[in-house]
Amino acid sequence: MKAVINAFLAGATIGEVRETLNDGFAGEINVKPIGKHRWTEQFEALRKNTEDYIARTGENISVFLVNMGPVPQHKARADFSAGFMEVALFQVLRNTGFETVEDAVSAAVESRADVAVICSTDATYPELVPAIARGIKTILPKMKVLLAGAPAPEFKDLYTDAGVDDFIHVKANCYEILKAIQNSKEGFLL
Repeated sequence: MKAVINAFLAGATIGEVRETLNDGFAGEINVKPIGKHRWTEQFEALRKNTEDYIARTGENISVFLVNMGPVPQHKARADFSAGFMEVALFQVLRNTGFETVEDAVSAAVESRADVAVICSTDATYPELVPAIARGIKTILPKMKVLLAGAPAPEFKDLYTDAGVDDFIHVKANCYEILKAIQNSKEGFLL
């Protein structure tokens, strides 16, 4: 930058400076402009894909909330997860919570949902998540299992090794996760 300033101070023209900076590059540069669009277009398209799927099949992608413990223990993450999934118009199956891993796994399997989202607290996750994820995946290996909340780095591999497919939290890519769920649904045309 200093050399460019000095060149201008010495009387160089913009063309001369540009030619020097190009360093002999003689090709023409073509830039494709970014088209106008609304920021919500991609999410509207996700929702429209779900609407079209419902109209065509009479079914929807269903998401079972695996709420663990009393309501105060899981409510914040269950509400977040429901809102996250409802962006794409998925059907969210709610409940008031489960006391045991066995009850939670049994209810998730009985729901025959496409996706199960484990909702509780970071403190309970190391004990609950591996057992729930393995329990679900053993019976329904195609059911996607998500964890509500960003995993602590020391536990992430434990959770994924147990069968957790993805994590939903404020920094997660909502669009990509919802699109992947749609893509995994048999007969869901995009």
